[in-house]
Amino acid sequence: MIFQDSLQIFFLLLMAASPVFILLAVLLTLLFIKKLFLKLRDKKNKNYRVPAHHVHSGTPYELNQFFLTENEASFFRVLLPIASSHNLYVFSKPRIADFVSVTLERYVKGSQFHAYFGMISQKHIDFLLCDADFKPVLGFEVDDSTHLRPDRIDRDEFVDKLYGAVGLRVIHIHEWSNPEKIEHYISGEIFKDAHKEAST
Repeated sequence: MIFQDSLQIFFLLLMAASPVFILLAVLLTLLFIKKLFLKLRDKKNKNYRVPAHHVHSGTPYELNQFFLTENEASFFRVLLPIASSHNLYVFSKPRIADFVSVTLERYVKGSQFHAYFGMISQKHIDFLLCDADFKPVLGFEVDDSTHLRPDRIDRDEFVDKLYGAVGLRVIHIHEWSNPEKIEHYISGEIFKDAHKEAST
């Protein structure tokens, strides 16, 4: 009863008020609703993004001096013109998950999609060659001394089995500046695919 009386008084005051007051009340109400909406949206998304004001000159980030290691850069300079002569594109350090898919259903409970995706989501290949349709053709891993570490050996064993399972040939390179060897690998893969197409 008290609430109804208060509501009636509010509407009577609103009707008696000037148009400027009514317009001001409407604007304030809209601003309040907008602020409430933004607050709810930020609360919902707080676990999925970093607020811009958290990124400032004092944060522990810096631009790397070089994108590729010295060995990777040496290999890339030799690889690029050879790959280009075969009309192949060279991609450096793509995620494995960018060119290998998990065949399990993502949204089906118990499908183990996320477990298998997690195994490849943080792993990369040094160089991936694709044809004009951006189909993966051949991969290269530049193996320096870090690949002798036990954790790297386990990682290489896993990804090599993975590449074999999906049908992608990946070459482990130890001589980064040998154009004849690189030409041999690329030509061999192209001729192999051409032979397959001719025999089908």
